[in-house]
Order: sequence, then C-alpha cells, then structure tokens
Amino acid sequence: SLVVRAAQNQSNDPSDEKEEKEGPENSSDSQGTDWRAFRARLIANERSIEEQDQPSTSDASKAPENFAKSLGACWAHPILKPEAGCVLIATDKLDELSIFERTVIILLSAGSSKGNEGPFGLILNRPLPHVLKDIRPQDQALAEAFGESQVHFGGPLVSDLILLLQGASARKGYQEVVPGIFYSSAEGLDQAVSMIKDKASGAEDFRFFFGYAGWAIGQLEREVEDGYWCVAACSTNLFISGSAANLWEEVLKLMGGQYAELSKKPKKRWFK
Repeated sequence: SLVVRAAQNQSNDPSDEKEEKEGPENSSDSQGTDWRAFRARLIANERSIEEQDQPSTSDASKAPENFAKSLGACWAHPILKPEAGCVLIATDKLDELSIFERTVIILLSAGSSKGNEGPFGLILNRPLPHVLKDIRPQDQALAEAFGESQVHFGGPLVSDLILLLQGASARKGYQEVVPGIFYSSAEGLDQAVSMIKDKASGAEDFRFFFGYAGWAIGQLEREVEDGYWCVAACSTNLFISGSAANLWEEVLKLMGGQYAELSKKPKKRWFK
C-alpha cells in the first residue's frame, strides 16, 4: 500500500546556480545560467534532431539558438529521478487513492540520507474553497495584505501554513528550491506582510498551503519505480502562472509521447 510519511528534520540546500533571463518565470536581477533550462535545451534539441532525422554535428551545434526560438515560457520533460524543484505527476495507479488522484507535487527537497531527511513537497493543484481572511480573520495585517489570497491543500501531513514565493532574489527566512522559487513555514508570514507593505512583492507572488506531502528515505524512489509517479523538470512559470484545474494534463502534454497519452486517459472508476 502507498503510505506517505512525514519527513523529519526537514531542510533544503539552496542551489548555487543563478537563473538566465529566458521568459516570464525568470528574475530580472539573476545572473548566469539556470542549469535546468540548459538541460531542457539539450533535451529539446535532441528531440528535434531525432524528429527531423538530422543528426549531423553542424545541426547539433545550433541547439541553443534553435531552442531559444522554440521552447517558450512553459516547458516540461521527464527526468530519471526526483530532485529538488522537480514535479511529481500522479499516474493512473493513484486514481484509486483520492487524496493524490491526478495531483502535481512540487518537491521542495529531495531529502538527504546524511541528515536522515526524507523528501517533501506541496500539491500544486488542490485549491480549497477558502481565502486567507476566512482562515485567519483575527490577523488584521495578514488580512489586509493577503485577505483574498486562495488557500491550497498541500498534502495530508499536518502543518499550520506554508508559503511558496516566486521572487527575484533570496528572502530572509525563506529557503530557495530553484532559482526564483522559495518557501517558508508559517513563521515567514510576518516577512511576507512586510514585503507587501514595502512593495517588494505583490500578493500574487505568494501561495498559501495547509499541509504537505512527505516520504521516508527511499520510499519515494520505490513509488516511482512502481509506477505511481512520473518525475519531470518543468519551467517555474508553468506551475506559478498556470491553471491549477488543468495543471496535471498540461504538464503531461508538454512532456510528450507516452506522457501525453496518459493525459488523455479517463479516470478509473474504483468506487462501486
């Protein structure tokens, strides 16, 4: 059976890489190259060469130029194993487990055997029928800054509140997942309110989650091997700006091939 367990002593090592200006997802004051975008360039170019049956080195040398013209703001491709900042896409095997049915999870940390930490992340496509002022009406400053912000179900493991921030640079009290994407526990709420007051960020840059998903060390890898999850790298713009209702289908379609076919499959009717 699929059992999702809490990750202990949770932490995530921020990446030393900086993000390259490519599209809406990238920050204006980042420097250098986002290694995930560079990897996506190579994969997209390999696919293009295979499709066009032009494997010559002269064509391959044009990969970055061709990629920049064709990739667009939203991209996704499969990767071999979970990594921080990747997304987990539920397969049809999880249609029988309603809590994870057709979910897309951003992995905030891939875990660490040295620190005895399991992977953990947030479900991106489970918005709740509540806004923040309904959840915390007693907090006037929070209600003024984020009163109309929607709250999301982040997973079955208990947490007060987790914030996901799309920002240009590191923020105090926030852990970087990939360039431009940060998270914090409820302790980061005061800092979030300050960012709004200082006009350093807008309310639309934040997402609020109750609960999270976590795994024991080695558990997620086994679930991937057993076919419960597809693992993908994708542009941050996709899960920040995209529609939560269509995120599962959209990521799979961008991955192409067998994954695009999975996006068309009807849900299993497991109930009687």
